[in-house]
Amino acid sequence: MIFTAVGLPKVLSDANWVRMFSGWGYPHWMLIAVGLSEMIGGWALLHPKTAKYGAAVLAVMMLGACYTHIAAQDGGAMRPVIPLLLIGATAGLGIWRDSYGSRSAAPRYEESAADRREISVRPS
Repeated sequence: MIFTAVGLPKVLSDANWVRMFSGWGYPHWMLIAVGLSEMIGGWALLHPKTAKYGAAVLAVMMLGACYTHIAAQDGGAMRPVIPLLLIGATAGLGIWRDSYGSRSAAPRYEESAADRREISVRPS
């Protein structure tokens, strides 16, 4: 949900994000593409079957964020660390959701045709 909250202002072209992307030298369409990618990746993390894909999309986005902060030299040395931590967190969440999130706590018992047959006892 955090990625959705961060992506929505980008899609809506919030003035602060427009100013930052312009300052970094990116075109306006890139702001919207990044925002949509963050939102889609965030939504994909919510579902076990798509979590690993969402984590991959968000990891690529965070690598781009690291590059941007390093190239722009803004925010000091610690600024790129935040996206790197988010890469680790989203990758871990995607792997966990893919491996464990789709399984239920108890194994499912599926009744077979043999289990459904009633055993009839004939008198001798």
